[in-house]
Amino acid sequence: MAEAMACGTPVVTFKRGAAPEIVAHGATGFVVETMGEFVEAVKHVGEIDPQRCRDRVEKMFTAETMVEGYERVYDRVLGIEEAGDRLGA
Repeated sequence: MAEAMACGTPVVTFKRGAAPEIVAHGATGFVVETMGEFVEAVKHVGEIDPQRCRDRVEKMFTAETMVEGYERVYDRVLGIEEAGDRLGA
């Protein structure tokens, strides 16, 4: 999904797994629950701005952003509140 959006391609996907976190419904594609909704959403992909798809990927899925997100999760699991605590500062 992220790779498609990075190329400016809107995504139509079912509401499973991480799909709702990756695809912004109505902005970078459509997240649907039924096959009927899927078929209807495909009719509207031309309304999605390709640049908006690309912008979302650049904002949310860069290597730096992904690392920061994982670090926040690890810190939370370990009970560390601030990055300074993690680094022993």
